[in-house]
Amino acid sequence: MDLFLAVGTVNYVYKFVVAIGLTPAIYLGRYLIDRYLGDELSQALVERAARDA
Repeated sequence: MDLFLAVGTVNYVYKFVVAIGLTPAIYLGRYLIDRYLGDELSQALVERAARDA
């Protein structure tokens, strides 16, 4: 039972750290894509995706 709790705790902490670490990377990627596409095309794609969903 101790091993189960130890592994579960490590896995939970690992997933938490990865999620916290990837969140800024996701926002940075979105910013870079929006900047590359430009405001007009970026907004058009967002509206198209919302309409098709």
